Amino acid sequence: MSTTFQQNMDQLFAGTPDPSFVPLTGRELRDSGIAEAIKSVPENWKERFKSAIERKMIGETFTIEDVVDSLGGRPFEVRPAAIGALTFHLAKKGVMERTGETVKAHRAARRNGDAAIWRRSKVR
Repeated sequence: MSTTFQQNMDQLFAGTPDPSFVPLTGRELRDSGIAEAIKSVPENWKERFKSAIERKMIGETFTIEDVVDSLGGRPFEVRPAAIGALTFHLAKKGVMERTGETVKAHRAARRNGDAAIWRRSKVR
C-alpha cells in the first residue's frame, strides 16, 4: 500500500461523524425509490394499470408485459422503473403474487429475457 494512498485514507476518515446521523436501511432506500418512481407516473395511467390487473379473475395468470400491451404500451413519460414500482406496490398490497414461473418476453426491446408470471390473488 502506497504512502499517498494511506494519507488519502487517513484524511478521508479523520473527521468525527455526526452522532445524530442514522443511515437509512436498504428497505427504507428501496421504499423511497419506489415512492419516487410512482410519483412520476400520470394518475390516469396509474389507475388504468391498476384497473387492468384488478379486472382479472382471481387465480388468472399474466405477465406485466401483457398488461402494459393491453393498455397500448408504455407511454414515453412512464419510465420502466415506474412500472416495476407499480408492480411491487400492487404485489405488496396483495392484489397479485408471483407464481415463481417465467416465460420469454415477446417484446424485441426485452431481447428474449425472462418475464415473471403473476397471479391475480385478491378480491378488490
